[in-house]
Amino acid sequence: MSVVSDKSSLTPRLYGVGIGPGASDLITLRARAVIKRVSVLAYPCPPDKPSLARRIVAPHARKHFFWRARVTELPIAMTLDVRRFPDHEVYARAARAIERHVLAGRSVAYLCEGDATLYGSFLYLLPHLRDVPVEIVPGVSAPMSGAALLQTPLAQGNQCFAVLPASASLPVLERALQACESVVFVKVGKHWRKVCTLLQKNNRMRDARYVAYATFSQQHCAPLSALAADASFRAPYFSMIFSPAATDKATSKKS
Repeated sequence: MSVVSDKSSLTPRLYGVGIGPGASDLITLRARAVIKRVSVLAYPCPPDKPSLARRIVAPHARKHFFWRARVTELPIAMTLDVRRFPDHEVYARAARAIERHVLAGRSVAYLCEGDATLYGSFLYLLPHLRDVPVEIVPGVSAPMSGAALLQTPLAQGNQCFAVLPASASLPVLERALQACESVVFVKVGKHWRKVCTLLQKNNRMRDARYVAYATFSQQHCAPLSALAADASFRAPYFSMIFSPAATDKATSKKS
């Protein structure tokens, strides 16, 4: 892996840059250095909304290249239709565009919320690339940021730990919950009630915690049992449920 400073020139390649869970000051120093030096900035965006990834890096990048003509922005429009996700035609077209830039001697950063290797959109792009050097810059993942907000360990000692998409099937979720002392359900959204029911069934509701929009200005943390009792409650897509390892009730951390 290359070491990048703010003043160094970058070798033409594609950088998959993890930019953290949302707060702009949780971008790593290495990610910031890459973002400031690349010739092309690629990022996913909804068809009709501004890119969240671009917004996260804006405070770091604005003075350095968003106002300069020398840097090309490459927005990659992603479908919101879950039936077509991941849309490999979109990723294939993005890969060809990125390849053209790299082969022309330009460095490209693909912005990925959280960490590029943990449910990151960058992973869907990789299989479509041909003979282009790639470097991945790790980022702070959402489960890490949520655990920090709750001051709850993800795992200690010999404990097993799992991160699961709430969209997974009930048998998969239940097996993980039974096998691991600590479990985080991510991208809860419309699967909110399913996860709550599962935790209740497995006697894991007492210590479970809910986190939405971790590190954003509208972040929300709460005991899961209080929210689960409200039949009208709806969880947003950017929400997580933490089921930590059991602790003594007298010393259990309260959010």
